[in-house]
Amino acid sequence: VVALFLVFIIFYALVGEDTFLQLEAIRRIAKGLGDAQRHDFDGESAQLHEVFDELRSFSMFAGSKLVVVRSADDFISRFRDSMEEYVQAPADSATLVLRCKSLPGNQRISKMIAKHGKVEPCDPPKDKDLPKWIVDRAKTAHKLDIAAGPAQLMADLVGGDLGRLDNELAKLALMVEGRVTETDVNKSVVFQREQEMWHMTDE
Repeated sequence: VVALFLVFIIFYALVGEDTFLQLEAIRRIAKGLGDAQRHDFDGESAQLHEVFDELRSFSMFAGSKLVVVRSADDFISRFRDSMEEYVQAPADSATLVLRCKSLPGNQRISKMIAKHGKVEPCDPPKDKDLPKWIVDRAKTAHKLDIAAGPAQLMADLVGGDLGRLDNELAKLALMVEGRVTETDVNKSVVFQREQEMWHMTDE
C-alpha cells in the first residue's frame, strides 16, 4: 500500500509562458492525487520555511497535500541550494508544483527535477500549430469534431489565447451536434467579436 501511495508523490516544474496550460496541468495533477489538500504560494514573496513547513507537515483534512508555487523563478533563485537538496529527498506526504516561466535544461536544478520528478513544458503552440491544438482540444476536452478548415478560421478570429479558444470550443459544444463547420464558427465566434466591438464603440 505504501509503495502504491508513493507513486503519486512527485515533484513538478511547469515551465512556460502560457497560464492556461499551467492551470490545466495543475488540474490534471490534482485529479491524479485524488483527495489532496491544496496550498498556494506566491514565489516572489514566499519564504522557504513557509513552503517547507506545508510540504513536511501532514494534512489534517485529506490524504495528501498539493503545494503550488506560482512565479517560482524568483523562489528558485533565492533558495537554489535548499531547493536542490529538497528535490533529492522530497517529503513523502506532499506534491510540490513549481510554476516557472523559464527553467533552462542545462541548470543543475532542472536536471535534478527531471531525474526525481517531472519538467513539463507549458509554452503555447506556434501560430502554424494552433489549428492542430484546436482540433485536439476539441476532441479530448469537449467531445467535439472540428476539421482543419474551421479550426484555422477559429485561430484566425481568436488568436493564440488558449483560454479563450477553449471557451469558444465549450460554446460550440453546446450549440453543435456532429461536425463543426466554418458556418458554426462564424455564428459563434464572429458574433461574439461583433458584440465586443459594439460595446467598445458604445462606451
